[in-house]
Amino acid sequence: MYINNKIINGMMFNNKEVIEAKLNNKIVYKKKDIPVIDYIESITGNGIPYINTGIKANQDTSMELKIKPVSIQAYKGIAGCRNTQYSFCFWTNNTEYRADYRNKNNVSLLLPNLEETMTMKLDKNNFYLTMPNGEEFNLINQFQYVPFDIEEPIYLFTVNDKGNKGNSLPLTLYYAKIWDNGNMVRNFKPCLDINGIVCLYDEISKEYYYNANSKGEFT
Repeated sequence: MYINNKIINGMMFNNKEVIEAKLNNKIVYKKKDIPVIDYIESITGNGIPYINTGIKANQDTSMELKIKPVSIQAYKGIAGCRNTQYSFCFWTNNTEYRADYRNKNNVSLLLPNLEETMTMKLDKNNFYLTMPNGEEFNLINQFQYVPFDIEEPIYLFTVNDKGNKGNSLPLTLYYAKIWDNGNMVRNFKPCLDINGIVCLYDEISKEYYYNANSKGEFT
């Protein structure tokens, strides 16, 4: 495929606004010269990759993810951060999705099939979740709104556990968005960089975000 009419992998994009091409069974779009793909997957052969968003959570942080787990496992992190006092993150626990807000209070929702595409959101202290393949958010729980700050930045594909990568859930990510008190600070889209490396592109900072782990890879 191509960027700005450059040839990559033996294919080339022209200057049309939207161009579709097949790449590893994914649809690739040319959007503002960034080749956006439908999704990004974590490969777990020799380690699980993750993304450091650089955003630190507080009581006014919001985070929304559209995901599809590769497999459901107990106490695996999806995204977020925590320290010894506070927690802002998503998890799975066998047959449940779990959300933590502030002091590691958590609410889990028993679901019949977790291996479907889901959209989950922590809108400040409100935990929302779509049912499998649904479009409408369902309010699962409203946590008590209390000020807090977490110094460790939010990770994607795992939880930043006191500065370390926690247990990770293999998953497919379609997008990730983060807000600070209503202002969007990250809008991640799965993409390929100019060298064909699978990563995330943030439309707010206009930067690529790559695997922060020395092991594992995205595909």
